[in-house]
Amino acid sequence: MTESTSHLGLAIQAVGIALVAALSTFLARSVDRRYLRSWAVGWTCLATALFALLVAFRVPALAPVLEPVYFFGEYAFGFLLVAGCREFASGTRATASEAGWAVPALLLALVLPHVGTTFSTRFVVQAAMMACLFAAAFWQLERRRRTAGPGFPGLQLMSVALLALTLDFMQYVPVLGYAVRRNVALRAAYAGFTSLYDLVFEVMLAFGMVILVLKEVNRELLTANEELRQAHDRLQDQARVDPLTETLNRHAFYSLVEEARQSGRAAEGTVALVDIDGLKPINDAWGHAAGDASIRAVAKGIRSLVRADDLVIRWGGDEFLVILISVPEEEAARRLDRLGETLRGTILPGVTTPVALTVSFGVAAFGPARPLERAIEAADRAMYTRKQRTTARRA
Repeated sequence: MTESTSHLGLAIQAVGIALVAALSTFLARSVDRRYLRSWAVGWTCLATALFALLVAFRVPALAPVLEPVYFFGEYAFGFLLVAGCREFASGTRATASEAGWAVPALLLALVLPHVGTTFSTRFVVQAAMMACLFAAAFWQLERRRRTAGPGFPGLQLMSVALLALTLDFMQYVPVLGYAVRRNVALRAAYAGFTSLYDLVFEVMLAFGMVILVLKEVNRELLTANEELRQAHDRLQDQARVDPLTETLNRHAFYSLVEEARQSGRAAEGTVALVDIDGLKPINDAWGHAAGDASIRAVAKGIRSLVRADDLVIRWGGDEFLVILISVPEEEAARRLDRLGETLRGTILPGVTTPVALTVSFGVAAFGPARPLERAIEAADRAMYTRKQRTTARRA
């Protein structure tokens, strides 16, 4: 960079970076990400630095005051850029102790304006410092990019922009160093557009940041939606399952019936109603813990006699509804006849000896000739008839 550097190019760069800083600030307010806040503050520092340099070129008398602002503003941009990239890549936040960079950076910014007789001389040192900072930011992102895969275009764009900025500022060192040492002027095609070259790469970096943040937000929204879906499914399961017996409940039964009705699926089979005999005396004699254990034992016994795709539903306090798809009525009755044998040696809490639980059940076929609701009514009547016989026999 020489004294003849295009003020217009620098002004365009300053305005462009100011717009980037404003966009980053608004985005950081909308999207709560620490690394985004670091980048937004960094862009603001860079915009401040460029405007300070522009005024220093326009008003040379202010250069001793404004050049340190420019140098320090660019250092702050570089450090915050590296800090944001590191936090995005690894989740490592900048600590208070790391803010000590500001002291040597401030000292260098105060000393640098007194080095050499031209700004080009001082910019050689500045370009070398900024190239190192861009390289550090590139290295931080490169670690994440290698593991992120191709689904992060913003990350790839940022890496390309940081690499381009590193090479861009590195080339200033030999080019300007040669010009200063030989005391030769740079070609206008080079010196007049350096600020615009810088702006192109910096805008590319900013676009990469925006794409990266939006991708991250979208990924987190998808994750949150998946977690909500899973939570909804768990709640649905809990709403359909009886907590005591882990069988289906009436809500689940009515939902399944409605789904079958809407889909037009026609099924046939046998429905059974099973009622536990003498549950109240068990509760009275040994407590509700024994009664609950009896209910669980009956549910477990029923499940052991039916297939995995048959439905076992807790119909009431001590009643179970069993729906056996494509099973004849006689076969369903034979299976449930074995339930008494299964429950003969039931262990109940608070009871020293095994208890022979008994049940009463009724079965009825359902299909085109008899809807499920009517079959349940028929099974209910058959169950009560059987229960009355059992009670009379015991009496």
